[in-house]
Amino acid sequence: MLAERCDKVKHLKWYINVHVELSRETNEGEVDNSRPYFKKSNTYILLSKTDIKDDDINEAFQKQFKSFDEYIARGSGWTLKQVINMELHTIQFRPIGGSSYFRIPETLEKSHAIINIKNDDKKCFLWSVLAHIHTKSKNANRISQYIRYEKELNMSGIAYPVQVKQIPKFENQNDISINVLGYENNEFFPIYISQHKGKKHEVDLLYLTKRRLLSRTKNSGRAYKFCRYCLRGFTSQRVLEKHLRYCSKHDAQHVEFPVKDSGEDIVEFDDYSKQMKVPFVIYCDFEAFACSLDTCYPNPNQPSSTATTNYEACGYGYQLVCETEQYSKAPVIYRGLNAYMEKDKHLFDFSNYDKNHFLFDKTYAKKPGLFKDETGGVPIKQFVGLRSKMYSLTYGDVEQKRAKGIVKSVKNVRRQQNLIQSRKHKLQMVSVNKVALSAFDDKRYVMDNGVDTLAFGHFKIKDLVDK
Repeated sequence: MLAERCDKVKHLKWYINVHVELSRETNEGEVDNSRPYFKKSNTYILLSKTDIKDDDINEAFQKQFKSFDEYIARGSGWTLKQVINMELHTIQFRPIGGSSYFRIPETLEKSHAIINIKNDDKKCFLWSVLAHIHTKSKNANRISQYIRYEKELNMSGIAYPVQVKQIPKFENQNDISINVLGYENNEFFPIYISQHKGKKHEVDLLYLTKRRLLSRTKNSGRAYKFCRYCLRGFTSQRVLEKHLRYCSKHDAQHVEFPVKDSGEDIVEFDDYSKQMKVPFVIYCDFEAFACSLDTCYPNPNQPSSTATTNYEACGYGYQLVCETEQYSKAPVIYRGLNAYMEKDKHLFDFSNYDKNHFLFDKTYAKKPGLFKDETGGVPIKQFVGLRSKMYSLTYGDVEQKRAKGIVKSVKNVRRQQNLIQSRKHKLQMVSVNKVALSAFDDKRYVMDNGVDTLAFGHFKIKDLVDK
C-alpha cells in the first residue's frame, strides 16, 4: 500500500491508527463495551519506495502495542475484544530542498555577512558561487543579477541540487575552491574544506540544518581572517598563513559536547588496576659504541640504502626491585666488548671452548640444563642430517658422527611399499616387501600406557586425540 501511494505522490509522510473494541464487567455484573482509537504511531517520511523499511513498520506497530499496554495497566479492567480496523494515514510531503528559498535565522540575517539568493529552482549552488565571483553592491540576493553569467561555470556531470559529495568534481572542473560551513546551536562548524590551494576564487558556502546550501558568506566590517579548518579568527594574513601550516594537516574540526543524560556526559575514573602497586620492577640500561663505517656514497640520483654506523655493545646494567626487600637484587653491571653475549653467559656451558677464546669459562662446567656448543666455538663446515639425533658434521679438521637416543643393535625391518611400475610398456601397481627406512620411525605417538606407540599418521591417533 505504501509503495502504491509512493508511485502516485512521490514523497509522503505516513503513520497508523488502531481502532479496537474493549470490554469489561462492571460491579453489577453487566458487560461494558468501548471502541477507542489508539492514536497515533510515529510519523515516517518516504522519499521513494526504496525508503520503505521493515524496521519502521515494526516500530509503528510496537508503538500501538505499547499504548494499549499502558491503557490496560491503568487498572481500568478493560480487555481486548477485537481489532475493528487499522488505519494507514498518508499525506504528500514536500521537503524543503536546495531549490527552495527561505529566510535564514534572524541572528545570521542581522550580521549582513551572508547573501541569501532568492531562487525558485534547484540551482542555488550555482547562483551562490556566481554571487561570490560577481559581487553586487545592490540587490545582491536577486537571481536576475547572475543569469547572464550562468554559462561561465562547468557543471557537466553534476546534478542539481548539488550535494556536498559532488563539490570535489566541481572544483576539478573549475578554477574555484569551495568551503562548506554548517550552523547549529548558534555555532559554525566546517563540513567540507577544499584541498585545492591557489585557485582563482575561494568561495565559502553555508549549509543549514534544513538541508540547503545557502549563498556565499561575505566579510563583515571587521578585518578578520578566518581559518577554514578550525574557524579561528586572525587579524592579519601573515598570522593566518603561519597558523595554516599546522592546522591544514588535520581534517575539519567541530567541537561537540555529549548529550545530557546520555551516559556520556559524565567523566569518571574507572582504571583502578593502574592504581595498584606492581610487585616488582626491573630497571635496566644498555649502552653501545656508535662506530662509523667506511662506505662509498651511492649515486644521489638513484634510490638506495647505505649503512653508515655500526653499534657495538659496550655495557649493560639492571637491578630488580621488589616491594618485599628480601627479593630485591643488587645491581648487575658489565662493561666491555660483547656485552650482548655477556648478559646471557649464565645460560651456556663454555668449558669446552679454547682457553684463549674470550668466552671460555669453567664456572658452569657440566651443569645440568645449560646449552653447550659441541664444536667448542669452531664454525661448522658441513652438516648432514639423516633423521632426528642422527647426523654427521665436519668442523676444522674434525669429522664427527652422532647417533643419539637410538638402539645400538642393528635390526633389519622390512617395509611394504606400493609402487607404480612399467613392465613391457604396461603400467602395473606393484607391492614390494623389502628392508627399508620409514619416515614414521623418526617420531612416534606415545599411547596412554606409556609403553606402546603408533607411527605419526596412523588412523587411530585422531580418535585418541579427540578423547
